[in-house]
Amino acid sequence: MKLKTSRVETLVDGVFAIAMTVLILNFSEALSLTAPQNEQDFHSLFLTLGNNFFAYVISFFLLGVFWLEHHRQSHFIKQADSVSIFLNLFWLMFVSLIPFSTLMLGNHENFVYPVCVFEINILIVNVLFYALWVYVTRNHRLVDSKLDKKAIALNGQLLRLCILFSLLALSLSVIHPLISLIVLIIVPLVVIFKGGGLSDQ
Repeated sequence: MKLKTSRVETLVDGVFAIAMTVLILNFSEALSLTAPQNEQDFHSLFLTLGNNFFAYVISFFLLGVFWLEHHRQSHFIKQADSVSIFLNLFWLMFVSLIPFSTLMLGNHENFVYPVCVFEINILIVNVLFYALWVYVTRNHRLVDSKLDKKAIALNGQLLRLCILFSLLALSLSVIHPLISLIVLIIVPLVVIFKGGGLSDQ
């Protein structure tokens, strides 16, 4: 049975709004670990938050781009079914984990384990996003029948490229965790500037 997509889109918007807001709580977690006794203590503590801010920026940027790409795709997805809804739910489950994996990253961007956890989280989000796109577009199953096959293929290539950069970042994390995080920033830049061909439809 085919269903309307409006409730799925509302749920996605709500989850992203909460996840992006919760990211800022990572700073309160960091501040709660130390109780400054004077101005110098507070100044020193503030300087240690640089890495938390770096993790916050990366995660907020990634969440924003994931939302943007979902918004682009939703314009062409005209119906939903049980499979697409559960794919969306499974995808959102790992989107919701990003604030937690960001918290692990925190002041440990030079440690392999927290960086790997964060990048595996992003990799799974990218893989599930690609799986959702393949499902809804196969034989124009749930998308607009007028959507050009070339645009479908180009957006598929974009999502595969995001997976590729996620894998590259993950492989680099065991060699140089900080560089691997910088590589991961390429993912949102690709989405923003390449656009998957959907923005021209």
